Amino acid sequence: MAYATIDDVFSRYQPIHTMVGSANNDVTSVEVSSVYIADAESFMDAHLAKRYTIPVATEPLITMLASDLAISQMMFEKLGEIPGFIQPRYDRALDMLTKLAAGDLLLTS
Repeated sequence: MAYATIDDVFSRYQPIHTMVGSANNDVTSVEVSSVYIADAESFMDAHLAKRYTIPVATEPLITMLASDLAISQMMFEKLGEIPGFIQPRYDRALDMLTKLAAGDLLLTS
């Protein structure tokens, strides 16, 4: 069960469209789905498995976290660092995953 789709990633950060294409330095749309989103989901499962049976049901919070983690990783791979304007998304996602695993936040589905 996918936590996010390429359309979810694009809707969370519109300029990501400029990184997806077929030029040598571009990220392909297949990579967005099969690498970056998959990596984000695995990262999330590693945190959520402490408290939940994984994969968890997809809900808006889970989609947001997966999308923001995928965006952060794509930016890191493309630029060599997570840009300052993306870092808060990564930090928020990591904080929420930590709180979900600890039971300080709970998934509703």
